[in-house]
Amino acid sequence: INRLNDQQGKIQIPIEAVVGKPGAAQPSVWVYDPATQQVAPRVIKLGDMQKDSIIVVEGLRPGDQIVAAGVHSLTADMKVRPWQRERGI
Repeated sequence: INRLNDQQGKIQIPIEAVVGKPGAAQPSVWVYDPATQQVAPRVIKLGDMQKDSIIVVEGLRPGDQIVAAGVHSLTADMKVRPWQRERGI
């Protein structure tokens, strides 16, 4: 789960967090709700790619938490447990 930061007015997310290919009709991401520990899909509008990340033009706000790994195994309202990257792992 990645917490989003607004850097220079742009939200960047890992490419692997996007469900659907860039240019797809409705790309989306899984947004994590810490209150319920569940995920829900959210349609986003993509901008330019930046190496291994992509700019999100619409659909996410700073502070949203998105799933960046295992996105193709999720279903709506699935309970998940956040995992924070530690020491390069």
